[in-house]
Amino acid sequence: MSPFYKNSITEKELVEQCLKLEPKAQRMFFDLFSGRLMTICRRYGRSQQEAEDMLQEAFIRIFSNLSKYKSDGSLEGWVRRITVNTSIKVLQKKGNRHSSDDIDDYAIDAGTPSELEVLEAEDLIALINILPLGYKSVFNLYEIEGYSHKEIGVMLAISESTSRSQLTKAKKMLRQYVSTIQKRAI
Repeated sequence: MSPFYKNSITEKELVEQCLKLEPKAQRMFFDLFSGRLMTICRRYGRSQQEAEDMLQEAFIRIFSNLSKYKSDGSLEGWVRRITVNTSIKVLQKKGNRHSSDDIDDYAIDAGTPSELEVLEAEDLIALINILPLGYKSVFNLYEIEGYSHKEIGVMLAISESTSRSQLTKAKKMLRQYVSTIQKRAI
């Protein structure tokens, strides 16, 4: 494996040092992946604080299970999968208590109608966060993470048809949210 970090350390060496509980290596590992993993957590979390909690929990699981990582696959893919699964588990523990949220409860700067043609990433994340838990999870897993409906069914303990249905409903709700924003902007 080629060096991938500023200290010319390889992925394998970094993992080995982390397994030896070397704080410098653990910090390097965290610095290397935290930004990308936080992006995942922000897609699942309803707030910045919840996303930070998910990230912390994900790193606890990553470091606790690092000995199980086999160098035959991508380390980044492995940590991403743990982060997605951790985020889903955190949401499932909290239940669906936010499912009655309404778009009126969120302040999204819509700008002028011409600006709405291309939603900013922050606006899209805010809209996705409004979705009920099941819709949000399926939307993120399918549209952003690239999982199949079969894989999503296994991860969320739902049927493939439920996954498809929730994705369809999530897209419909997002279209309605965007339409509402457009009407307000006019």
